[in-house]
Amino acid sequence: ATHTAGGDHAAPAVPLTGDGDEIFRTMGWVQKRAIGRRCKALIDAGRADFLRRRGFVSVARGTYCDEAVSPENWVLVGVRG
Repeated sequence: ATHTAGGDHAAPAVPLTGDGDEIFRTMGWVQKRAIGRRCKALIDAGRADFLRRRGFVSVARGTYCDEAVSPENWVLVGVRG
């Protein structure tokens, strides 16, 4: 199977075999961590949208401690209108 990104910025097809684990095995921890943080940012964007659609006039994403203390250092803060 192959995977091709859509849209105007289509990436070249990447052959995938099995469950895709071979891609992650070749990545270092810095790359994996960066991908993980981007995924969490995407999830938080969905959460913020959910809150805005339910009456929150402001939703902001911030940090509550240094990343060295906790890699899970993001917080969503919302103000209801």
